[in-house]
Amino acid sequence: MCGMSFSAKSTFAALLAPKLDAAVISLDAINEERGFHGGQGIPVEEWGRTSAIAHERARRALSGGCSVLIDDTGSPRFLRDAWRETAETHGGAFALVWVCISAELQHQRLLASRKTRDRHDVTDEVMAQHVAGFEEPLDENPIVVEAVDAASDARADEVASLIRADETLSESALFDEDQARIALAMDPRRAQRRRPRLLDVGPALVAGRRYSAYAVASGNSG
Repeated sequence: MCGMSFSAKSTFAALLAPKLDAAVISLDAINEERGFHGGQGIPVEEWGRTSAIAHERARRALSGGCSVLIDDTGSPRFLRDAWRETAETHGGAFALVWVCISAELQHQRLLASRKTRDRHDVTDEVMAQHVAGFEEPLDENPIVVEAVDAASDARADEVASLIRADETLSESALFDEDQARIALAMDPRRAQRRRPRLLDVGPALVAGRRYSAYAVASGNSG
């Protein structure tokens, strides 16, 4: 799952994960385990160590046949690509869920959070860098969730249905490829078959199911 700070990624992840029987891996939570808070600024090398821990936990879960939902900012793009690779390495499908938020709503939530102190503050400098550096997954066929809908259980149901439909398509594609290999062995002339396109479902790293594995990737401060 990907998206900027204050988009309510973590809220949506908590709704979506049980609908997919997925374990949530939060990079913010790992940072806190390590004594860091993203809103105060974290050195790049420490983000790298946190990411390595998250990937190791995801690999263990996927290897055990468990679906995974990654709760992270998921930007720059190379971070999302790394999660795609992790999913593929374990024979799983990858779905990207992007929780979007407008600049106006993000600012409103930041100011409200500073009044309620319901989460660690994000400094103005860190927020500016965060917004300027966010690479939107516009060409990655994400499943888009608006920040105003992130607390909607009905929207989580819809996204879960989209992801399950994608998994069914992926399984059918894998079955078709197996049949094609058998047919090709019997008749080499049947090699002119186009490889089926596997649907890449939308923004916010959500869900991996293994056929047994699946992996999800996404956003940073939820």
